[in-house]
Amino acid sequence: MKDNMFQLSPTTPCIHPTNFVWLNIDAFPSTQKIMLDFLRGNNKAVETADWLLCNSCLELEPEGFNLVPEVLPIGPLSAANRLGNLSGYFWPEDPTCMQWLDQQPPGSVIYVAFGSFTGFD
Repeated sequence: MKDNMFQLSPTTPCIHPTNFVWLNIDAFPSTQKIMLDFLRGNNKAVETADWLLCNSCLELEPEGFNLVPEVLPIGPLSAANRLGNLSGYFWPEDPTCMQWLDQQPPGSVIYVAFGSFTGFD
């Protein structure tokens, strides 16, 4: 199994192909194909750009930014102060969480963000 591992660069951790995002987003092959097709299309669009802006910072991911110098980290940025509808989310908004949060005592909930590609069963 270790023979199947690979590294993008000497400064990044080894990765096994079973950890690719398109294989872990959902158990259904149709969803995996949709995700892979999305990533392929995104990569084609990226090839036409001179620069890419990324909501991160060099201090958080130096190895990744060294691999892709045309990506400019401009963050981390917070979307908390935006007005109107937010765009760029992978999943549709689920308002039931706000109803649940409103029923909890103040200071009793810890928020943990797993990113927009994480799915829990």
